[in-house]
Amino acid sequence: MDSLASWGITCLPLRHNNRVPCSITWPLPTFSFYKLNTDESSWGNSRAAEGGGIIRTSMGIPMAGFVLCFGFASNIVVESLALLEGIRLYLDEHLSPIIVETDSQILSDMIPGKAQVS
Repeated sequence: MDSLASWGITCLPLRHNNRVPCSITWPLPTFSFYKLNTDESSWGNSRAAEGGGIIRTSMGIPMAGFVLCFGFASNIVVESLALLEGIRLYLDEHLSPIIVETDSQILSDMIPGKAQVS
């Protein structure tokens, strides 16, 4: 069985420090579009960090993905490298048209043109 509810991605974290479980949803892209989502994970700024991404269809079906270790770097550097790797994957797989999502407001602000952070 695939992790994260076979890519439907509903996550219920354990109760910790009086936090209550929450559901995480993933909005489908516009019909006939693909969606690239990227993110980073680190043990703090300028420490060991990883980044990853996934490209899904407008039906939510995973088409391609990656996870990479970027070594020691700042959060914004790893967010940027994950986005770059996701764009390379998109170009290699010839998946078009595409919507790109990042949760980094700083990275989104650095990209010219229309950008929204989800």
